[in-house]
Amino acid sequence: MWQWNSGGVEHNVTFDTGPSSGNRSSGAFERTFPTAGTFAYICTIHGAQVMSGVANVAASTGGGGSGGGGGGYP
Repeated sequence: MWQWNSGGVEHNVTFDTGPSSGNRSSGAFERTFPTAGTFAYICTIHGAQVMSGVANVAASTGGGGSGGGGGGYP
């Protein structure tokens, strides 16, 4: 889950594949990943050199849970 705390400045969370957040200045974006792996994301407004990250998703060990990832995002 990504939570916006940007003082009204728009940002987004954009992946090469799968759902992205769209441009926002408040609120939250949650994404569930279908498989384990490493998923890079960027803010397309500010560019990869300024705002980027990686969601590292571990395989589920059972119990009906799902993998997930996220990071702090201004």
